[in-house]
Amino acid sequence: MPQALYLPPEVLDEILRLLLPNDKREFLFDLLAASLTCHRWRMVASRHFDDRRLKRLFEKPDWSLADLHRAESLLAESLRLGVNDGYLVELVRLRVSDPWFGVEPESEQAAAQVAAILSLTPNLTHVSMDLGAPDTHAAWLKLQAVVEPLCPNVTWLYVTQKLFGGPPERLTELVSRMASLKDIEFHHLNLPAELMTALARHPGIKYATFRRTGILDLHLCVSRWPNLRMLKIRNPIVSNCERLWEEVATSCPKLCWLIYKRGSPRGRHADEEADGTGLARVITRCRKLERLDVESHPGVGDVFLAAAMREGRRLMRVTFAGCRNVMTAPGGPWEAVERPWPRLEHLEMTGCGELTDGFVEKVLDRCSRLSKLVLPMHPEEGSMWPGMLEARSFVQERDGVWQREMGGR
Repeated sequence: MPQALYLPPEVLDEILRLLLPNDKREFLFDLLAASLTCHRWRMVASRHFDDRRLKRLFEKPDWSLADLHRAESLLAESLRLGVNDGYLVELVRLRVSDPWFGVEPESEQAAAQVAAILSLTPNLTHVSMDLGAPDTHAAWLKLQAVVEPLCPNVTWLYVTQKLFGGPPERLTELVSRMASLKDIEFHHLNLPAELMTALARHPGIKYATFRRTGILDLHLCVSRWPNLRMLKIRNPIVSNCERLWEEVATSCPKLCWLIYKRGSPRGRHADEEADGTGLARVITRCRKLERLDVESHPGVGDVFLAAAMREGRRLMRVTFAGCRNVMTAPGGPWEAVERPWPRLEHLEMTGCGELTDGFVEKVLDRCSRLSKLVLPMHPEEGSMWPGMLEARSFVQERDGVWQREMGGR
């Protein structure tokens, strides 16, 4: 690198700060360019290299051809100088709506530049793909060609599309080649058995999120994920919960977080358990479970609540939201649980059935680590539990949310 005019480091740092744009999605072209001026400038500029804007490519959807050319030139120049700024990039966000995946002749050149840029990012491990609408087949094929060389290093994969439907051609093949996958997120996709089978070939998966997806065959891959730590399912369109919970209980001993929001009853849910026994088996067998969120599940009721209180020995956060069959009436199964939730810190029970003073009192007496409660905003007339919370140093910060400071933690 050449040497530039000497400036005190504090002055130089102030100058470099002026190169940081206000937009948190803007790639830091100017900072990278300045860092290549000389070794001293690079040393000062490197203080900002932990900025997420240097770690994420195409965060903004409006990269121009000039932006692509500049990014490729900067990364190639840094490689030539032996500093290789491409190593900073960890995530790429690709959309079929991006102009370089169109059908015009100019897009062919742009797509080639995108591929060249990604070839200069050896540490890229996170891939986000927005597949758009079903009529973007030609653009998807170009996007797929760009992503394919990245497959061996991908550890985090996010896939979404605009309208619910089946996956595009060759997505299954692409996923099957991502042998290092640890974290997956799928949105608005109907996931067929062949895609689930491809995911089942990746036993290293630890975190899985599914939003508004068809997961009828999810049990096929969960049974092959012994390292699964977190499973999030929100608003499934098609599901088979009974089979799924059985496989989770049997095959995922390391599970720490389970979040399930059933969503609209208009979806097709095969074998939705009527009594929550499948979920109860998960709590019983997954002994490392620390967080349990269940929303709008008609099969979760008093028996399940008691099972969660009795078996959730490591649970630190519990949420029942919109589960109207969860009630805490006197004489219910919950009363037989002597030591519920010894590690509980956060409890939410909103949109459920009756919440009684006796239940709240028992939780307060037994759960000494409890610091946050989210309860109905409007207690039933005559309820004493708001006063109980105040007597235990809880403060209502906003409607329904109660918190207290825990000393010595």
